[in-house]
Amino acid sequence: MRSIILLCILLCQSIINADDTKNTQENPFSDGTGFFISLGALKNGAATASNPWYQAPWQSNSDITFDTGLNFGARLAFFNAKNTLGLELKGFISSSSIKQADLDMLNYGGGLDGVWQPFKYLGIYAGGGYEQSRYADSLDLHTTPQGGYVNAGIRIGYQGLYLDLYYKYSLYQTHITGLPSFSQSVAGLNVVFPLVEVISGLLTPSRGRGYYRGYGSKGYDYQRGYFDGRSDATRNFHRNFHF
Repeated sequence: MRSIILLCILLCQSIINADDTKNTQENPFSDGTGFFISLGALKNGAATASNPWYQAPWQSNSDITFDTGLNFGARLAFFNAKNTLGLELKGFISSSSIKQADLDMLNYGGGLDGVWQPFKYLGIYAGGGYEQSRYADSLDLHTTPQGGYVNAGIRIGYQGLYLDLYYKYSLYQTHITGLPSFSQSVAGLNVVFPLVEVISGLLTPSRGRGYYRGYGSKGYDYQRGYFDGRSDATRNFHRNFHF
């Protein structure tokens, strides 16, 4: 959890620094198109007949209680020219455990989300996909826990660097001997950032907080730690797609 808090602080600092460079023509994290990595924490809950889906992550009215877990994912996003509407292909791996049995659980899967980004710093998304759950080998599972899921979330921050507050519900049930059947009900928080641009910015020496742009035979472009020495046409393509 400390790492999540630290990432949140860094995100806020990035937003503050961006406001100090209003003369910057374009920030590398200004749109949401490209390849992204997400890291975060989640609260897994067991939705049963006596524990509704909307209560499951927060309180347990059944015989099953999950610990807080971790989540890792990758996203490939495509937005329109105005960065207001987009689609995201994503894959994820998450881990948590059942307190009563001290059993580790691993979820992995993928899906497709539709995104509406009416404001630069705020957006919403919804979608679904397919996932599979893995438990300890010693468990007596009636069937392999796998099936569809639905999810929705709120994005806060830059379109290319933001916090993702989400909810995910599994459309299938898990049957474990000795425990009531349940569906997973998950609430989580992720920090999402463009991997290629972040690495490029870290590897490029900073020249201060201002904006420097010099034109030469190669059309060099330096901006807040982001360096691009490609031609104008190539640079414009990569600026839109962030690869």
